[in-house]
Amino acid sequence: MEKKNEEIDFLELLLKGLNTIKANFWLIITFLVLGAAIGFAKFFTERKVFENRMLVSSGILTEAYTEISIERIKKNLGENNKIVLARDLQLSPEDVANIRDVRIEELIEPKVPKEPDRFIIIAETYSQEILPDLQRGLIGYFENNDFVKVRVEQDKKFLKQMIAKMEDEIKDLEAWKV
Repeated sequence: MEKKNEEIDFLELLLKGLNTIKANFWLIITFLVLGAAIGFAKFFTERKVFENRMLVSSGILTEAYTEISIERIKKNLGENNKIVLARDLQLSPEDVANIRDVRIEELIEPKVPKEPDRFIIIAETYSQEILPDLQRGLIGYFENNDFVKVRVEQDKKFLKQMIAKMEDEIKDLEAWKV
């Protein structure tokens, strides 16, 4: 029975590798130059994308409803409905054309009861000049929807009831004091 030599000769392996590179040298150089050219062309021809974040804290607006609203914006962006988005976000159609994507992200910190919901809205744009208008437009978009209006009215009604109840309590305490 013959024993097989299981040792690897690194020098022989290195020489085989160098011979392979030498035999395919021009092919390797061609693909390297072609890849670099494609990379540079892509870098200089694509539009730059800016990612912007806005922290939103609301005692009325929930994260779930905000996600639904953002999905509506994304749907209109996908369908290229610039006129609808311009109306909803109170922006010009040219500014809407500079919006690439809008999404919502949850904050990692734990939720504290009785504190407002907090989340991050991320907007990807082709121009940073539209950011102040986009921020105002997003805030106006969330403030002027039916869900928020109903919740604000409910909160106002509740607070008025609480004030009336507190005033009655104060009158009762003053009467008891006398």
